Amino acid sequence: MKRNVSETIEELTDEERKLYDRQIRLWGLEAQRRLNKFRVCVAGMTGLGAEVAKNVILAGVAQVTLMDHKEVLENDFRSQFMVKPQDLGKNRASASLSYARRLNPMVKTEALEEDILEKDDSAFLKQFDMLVVCDMIPLKRAFDLDDRCRKNNVKLIFGHVLAGMGFFISDLMNFDFVGEVINHLKDGKQVKNEPMNRLYPPMREIMNVRYVNKRSGAALTKRTNKCVLQLYLLLEFYKETADSIPTKEDLENLLPKVAERLGAPEERFEIDLLDEILSHEPGPVAATVGGVLGQEVVKVASQNCVPFHNSFVFDVDTCQGVVELLK
Repeated sequence: MKRNVSETIEELTDEERKLYDRQIRLWGLEAQRRLNKFRVCVAGMTGLGAEVAKNVILAGVAQVTLMDHKEVLENDFRSQFMVKPQDLGKNRASASLSYARRLNPMVKTEALEEDILEKDDSAFLKQFDMLVVCDMIPLKRAFDLDDRCRKNNVKLIFGHVLAGMGFFISDLMNFDFVGEVINHLKDGKQVKNEPMNRLYPPMREIMNVRYVNKRSGAALTKRTNKCVLQLYLLLEFYKETADSIPTKEDLENLLPKVAERLGAPEERFEIDLLDEILSHEPGPVAATVGGVLGQEVVKVASQNCVPFHNSFVFDVDTCQGVVELLK
């Protein structure tokens, strides 16, 4: 059932008011109350997953479930700060639990050693208000997961980080929130907070986007950052499987197909720069994208501020984050 922005939520305890005092001053008591009722599952305890979990736990949601079926590997120590060298070979979710719980004892935090793609029952998804997938999964299965989330009214964000690029795509369905409206007056400007609504397309509609010469609704143009076009190369590679990191040769072979489908010139992809993104996630990129993604979860949980609509791509080459409506 969709939550109304103005609904009444039970009072915070004195301990919660003291702990979240600065946040309450920033976004208000009602927003913090909504946060304290929000339940999040972070599936994929990568470096990105650790950053998102940290930010959401510190914000003071009700519950965070760390979910992963994979073991801690050497590569995880590049960016996954919740695990230690002695955790090598252990489950990533369970190994992260002790660190996560210390961040904020008032948040119910637990670990689940399972694969999100194997949890296709409605009862599991309905435990959460939002699912955040922070590891690459086959694109077709991500779309199927989004369909199941929509069916059960669970919001979904799907993201991943490679060395030179990080991205996430949001499906918040029919989302109500409070946003700022600025009225320009003769003697200055007036800022008011008003209820708003934003519709998000199903995630599979991102494959419908086309490249055009001029902006026309949701489309890619010659002004679109190259990282968005490169993202489509990665998504094409990961359409069926997510078991490996693509080589430059892999993406060069996919380029004609992707360029033709989008209707974009091949040179716009700047494929010569792709060597920079073809390796495991580094800590700084995971921290940057995870910070932005975590803030998006807080926006959704608090129903406060305008969330991104519907994708974010971070380009290390330019140190630029790009928000695009892909549909």
